[in-house]
Amino acid sequence: MANNQNFIVKHGLTVGGNQQVIDTSGNWTGPDTPYANASFARANSKTRTYTQDTAPTGVNANDIWIDSSNGVQYVYVTDVNSSQWVEFGPIGHPSGNISFTDQTITGLVTNRDVTIVQQGTGNIVLQSANTIITGNLFANASGKRAEFNDISAVYFRVNTATTVANSSAVNIVASTGYYTQPPTSNGYMLQLTGFDNLTSRVVNDSASVTGTAYSAFIGRHARGSHQSPSASQSGDMLARFSGNGYGTSGYGINSGGASVDIYATENYTDANRGTKLVISVTNPGTNVRVQTATFASNNITLTGNIIANTVSTHTSYFSNIKVDRNIFYNNQIDVANSIQYVDYANGAQILFPATQTTTLVHRNIVEGRNVFVIATNPSGTDQTINLGIPAQNCTATRDKNGKYLAPANTIDVYAGTTSSFQFMSFDGDTANIFCIITPT
Repeated sequence: MANNQNFIVKHGLTVGGNQQVIDTSGNWTGPDTPYANASFARANSKTRTYTQDTAPTGVNANDIWIDSSNGVQYVYVTDVNSSQWVEFGPIGHPSGNISFTDQTITGLVTNRDVTIVQQGTGNIVLQSANTIITGNLFANASGKRAEFNDISAVYFRVNTATTVANSSAVNIVASTGYYTQPPTSNGYMLQLTGFDNLTSRVVNDSASVTGTAYSAFIGRHARGSHQSPSASQSGDMLARFSGNGYGTSGYGINSGGASVDIYATENYTDANRGTKLVISVTNPGTNVRVQTATFASNNITLTGNIIANTVSTHTSYFSNIKVDRNIFYNNQIDVANSIQYVDYANGAQILFPATQTTTLVHRNIVEGRNVFVIATNPSGTDQTINLGIPAQNCTATRDKNGKYLAPANTIDVYAGTTSSFQFMSFDGDTANIFCIITPT
């Protein structure tokens, strides 16, 4: 064995025709000696370089294979557990611009993305106690799934200290071609762009055995800063849910649309947290949002008409309504005229001077409506009012001497007096309108 370093065995060596002492890989398989394998490994350690399209076979440790199709270089590495080709790409090739140091992956070319691409139907999975990604993170799976499993075992956190105009900290895009409209103002934390021609949904599921769990959408507000918050003050908007539409050239900045806003109604302490709810909409033909309804603890303010039900064949019911203060009616004050209109769709209280014979004309009759009509006579002579409904639908009145008169659909408003009429509609025509006359 003293001269075994002076020759190379390539195809194995058998002694006596039946005992192999060197295998085809050049390893000593004969009787164990302290230096046998080491000597033959050194004898067969001369490396070779292959240039071809496919990985060569029958190679030895430290052999080099250069893929002639793309120039990628591989070195054959072997140890007691396995043997494999290890890639070492040339400078300029994507695989050659990545540095693996300890457990850190570093891109060696500045101002270029680091991209992890999974071939076939597999997925990209990041799973560790702490996975830290500095810079932009694009989870673009193109039909595959990008998973972030159990990151920090507690949360997935994005730190973005730099404010970039017309951008958001997290942007999830599913549209064709990954097109998305930029934000119209700064401060976007999360922007979602849905699939084309499909409803874009944000779903928050909850479940519990006891039924106490629920899905919550909560906006929190403080004065000061996130590091040193201070109490919210009266008039501060605590949260807003808004909807807006695309106009001629864009979405606009806080113009148009509608919103539901929550405001503080007092300076906040741990014990005092008063709020009100404000609903704002935009009138047709404008792009200015105006308050329509305000809901506070002791009052409700509504701007405009309250329409319980616009379907004439249906009825809307309000049961057990308690009014602690006042109900305000729509008032209609008319000038003297021979014809006065009782409008059931738009009027509630009607006042007119009766200075001549006057006929009441009923229009827009709505079932279930009450209209109060007051006629005042400032003239020096009595004036006649024609009520415009059947006589039997009216209550009786009295003459000047207090004598009851038969029900009639005409009454006199005496000089210098005032009379009132309460018309109640039980159907959509004058035959079903009844009248209470005061004085009786």
